[in-house]
Amino acid sequence: MLTFKPANIIRPDINKLPELKSGEIHLFVFSVTDIFSRLQQLSSCLSATEEKRAARFINQQHGDNYRCIRGQLRTLLSAYLKDQPSNIQIEYEEHGKPFLNNKRQLQFNLSHSRDRVAFVFCRDSVIGVDIEFMRPQKNFAGMLRHVASVREQQELMALNEPSSFNAFYRLWTRKEAYIKAVGRGLGMGLRSIYVGTEPLETFTSVEYKGQIQSNWQVLDVTAPENFKLAICVNSEELQ
Repeated sequence: MLTFKPANIIRPDINKLPELKSGEIHLFVFSVTDIFSRLQQLSSCLSATEEKRAARFINQQHGDNYRCIRGQLRTLLSAYLKDQPSNIQIEYEEHGKPFLNNKRQLQFNLSHSRDRVAFVFCRDSVIGVDIEFMRPQKNFAGMLRHVASVREQQELMALNEPSSFNAFYRLWTRKEAYIKAVGRGLGMGLRSIYVGTEPLETFTSVEYKGQIQSNWQVLDVTAPENFKLAICVNSEELQ
């Protein structure tokens, strides 16, 4: 079992990546606008399948954003794997979670919201990340019933409006990070997951269908203004 602490999360300099050690998490948060200046370079990293997907976007800007994000992912993976970005074979699980079939010890995940994209990398441990722009909700009560467990709904309803808004996005990103790490999709049921609403300063276990999942742990991470960001990691070391 690996023990993860907030100090294990490192935000490396992209131009000078340190070695990714077991028990460490490397986190990158980019502005898509900032990396758009490298569109041509990043597009050249894509696989044929990724380029076809980018070309299917009706809105060209959305397609180019996809090229930037996937190209940046491949650029980072290439630095860890010491290989050309276009040589890296990314595969997908049943519910769309990406993975490296021949390099299972290197785990990664990504999340995109508005102009921000987050990437996480970890050796020997399954990981997930979620970043969300905190947009106002027209039907906040309806969103609570869709996303929050009964217990979490009670916690949120006890808060005043500004606090409940922030708390809602904390629990949402934690749950999304957990679902993305597990790789089972939204069919798990957001209301079946309990992650709490209070700010987290240490990695805390997830509760699923009333059972504590001690190996699955979530943590809030400092995010750009008007965003929330969370990481979920499995403390069981991959064999």
